[in-house]
Amino acid sequence: MRHVRGTGARFSPGAVIGMLALLVALGGTAFAAAPSAKPSRETARAGTTAQTAQRGPRGPRGPRGFRGLRGLTGATGAAGPAGPAGPTGATGATGATGAAGAAGTAGAAGPPGPAGTARAWGYVSSGGVLQTARSSSNVTAATSPSAGLYCITLANSINLASIAVVATVDYSGASGFAMAQWRSSGIGCTSANNEITIRVWDTSAGAETPTSGAFSFAIL
Repeated sequence: MRHVRGTGARFSPGAVIGMLALLVALGGTAFAAAPSAKPSRETARAGTTAQTAQRGPRGPRGPRGFRGLRGLTGATGAAGPAGPAGPTGATGATGATGAAGAAGTAGAAGPPGPAGTARAWGYVSSGGVLQTARSSSNVTAATSPSAGLYCITLANSINLASIAVVATVDYSGASGFAMAQWRSSGIGCTSANNEITIRVWDTSAGAETPTSGAFSFAIL
């Protein structure tokens, strides 16, 4: 076969337009025959129904997971304001008396007291005898010359002119309703011997009757 060399001929404008028209026609046919890339609403619904039909029943619930770790303790909050004071409670019952405590040690002896004001004192029995076993001071003797008459001799340091005498009957050592009296005139005793006179009387009969009776006295 003999090849014919091209002569460089060109297509006419009409031929070019005809070929473009053919290409456009062929392209529109291909677009119409190809399916749409986006499925329609009915197609999507049918697919969902098919998937639902293929899904099986729900399985049992799985085991519970482990408990999480405890969180860190938060910071202590600020103290709130003090609340109002509550009402006073009722008084409780009195407790039982406790046992007596041990006796304490004896305290130190106190200082001596001041000296008394009595200058002489003593106790004379109903028979006229000075009882030296009892407390006495500045008294040298005692006598009873007669019933109810008692002479008491004082120390020479006591001035009879500046004394006062207090005498009281010992109820256990006298009879009837007896009383003791000091007689400052000294009748019945000897003042030269520095003696004082004490008379003891029984007044139970309504009159003063001399009687014997023990008594105590003090010289002030």
